[in-house]
Amino acid sequence: MTIDYRNPMHEPTRKRRGSLIVWSAGILLVFLLLLSMLPFIGRPRESANIVRCASNLRQIGQAALLYANEHGGELPSDLPTILQDEDVTAGVFVCPSSTVSAATGATTQQAVASLRAGGHSSYAWTGDGLTSNASADIVLAFDLQMHVAADRTVNTSGINVLLGDGSVTFVNQTAAKAIWAQYHAGVRPIRLSKCTASTT
Repeated sequence: MTIDYRNPMHEPTRKRRGSLIVWSAGILLVFLLLLSMLPFIGRPRESANIVRCASNLRQIGQAALLYANEHGGELPSDLPTILQDEDVTAGVFVCPSSTVSAATGATTQQAVASLRAGGHSSYAWTGDGLTSNASADIVLAFDLQMHVAADRTVNTSGINVLLGDGSVTFVNQTAAKAIWAQYHAGVRPIRLSKCTASTT
């Protein structure tokens, strides 16, 4: 059999094999590039979750101050009280990074009961017994779950914290652990200034 090199239907098999190798190498290169980018893919998403989570805490803080204005300056005793008495939804109590679901119910009372039952909040409330005059270093609420950055470093992983003046700040892992330790030990009020690390 004679091969007609001018006819495109009769390309030499060597050329096909060569283009297959180039094509395979190209796919391998793209795969390796995607693999090397994996640590960076989660970072923007988690950064967006941190911002949305901070927004939730800010809304909780505003609702708590409204509650205090209606109750002689006393802050609410817990998060379900905020849901019951103020104009917020159950979704505000869930951070987008967490795996918990929002409290449900056909009525506000049912949603409050669901929130009280547990497992429907991403935040711990520590404002019980405090007033709206709480100083800016007092922790009113904070994330129960650590936001872990893609590079998993101490300075880029941490939690959002709602402070007495209504502001929200992101603190690193070391400060987060200090807040959690005070919370579990029953220390009230929790003061950010007593945490071992500065905010980031």
